[in-house]
Amino acid sequence: MNLIGRLVESQRRSLPHPFRLTILAIVAWGFTVGNGMYLMSRFENTPGRSVVAPRHWPSDSVLLHTIKESTLVFFAHPRCPCTFASLEQLERILSKAKVPVQCNIVFLTPPENDLNWTDCANVDTAKSLQSSGIVFDEGDEIRRFGVTTSGHVLLYDATDRLVFSGGITISRGQRGDNIAVQSLIRLLNRQIPTMNAAPVFGCPLIPENSSNGDTASCPRS
Repeated sequence: MNLIGRLVESQRRSLPHPFRLTILAIVAWGFTVGNGMYLMSRFENTPGRSVVAPRHWPSDSVLLHTIKESTLVFFAHPRCPCTFASLEQLERILSKAKVPVQCNIVFLTPPENDLNWTDCANVDTAKSLQSSGIVFDEGDEIRRFGVTTSGHVLLYDATDRLVFSGGITISRGQRGDNIAVQSLIRLLNRQIPTMNAAPVFGCPLIPENSSNGDTASCPRS
């Protein structure tokens, strides 16, 4: 019997019956709340799978790509609530860019879903961002660039070389300044960044162990 069990048993023997039930209920409630908080914290602070994006711009990509300008690609699940914070982070990053940048926001749109799939706040927010083109992708570009998590940002410089890959929040749905945001701003302004990679916190775009090109649904949508 563990420590909590011994304490409960001790209280059960020493207290009148009504008080025993109260103590047991309080202990059970505390355990449930504590376990729930632990699971939520673990969920919010667990990044998506690590991936290796192409080191140079894929020649077969159909995304907007301009020679002599940096190209930023933001991959998103339209129904992922965590991604709304990443889009707000992206808006701040683009507003700080002092040189032209081509931004592609790629939304996953599985073919089996109806038109309401993209009728959501994430898409509406993306449409308001400056210098951005929106692409609804059934998974081709997602697989082409090798990303697996909503909120993943790739930045290619004017020579088509990958200079940043990762997320721009420090946990799921967490807004605010961080090193990844600062590094992207510096890269867009052709300055030396603090980092070139960061973990991505968001919902999966591709299910784990998928080998047939399946797309994932957001667990929180």
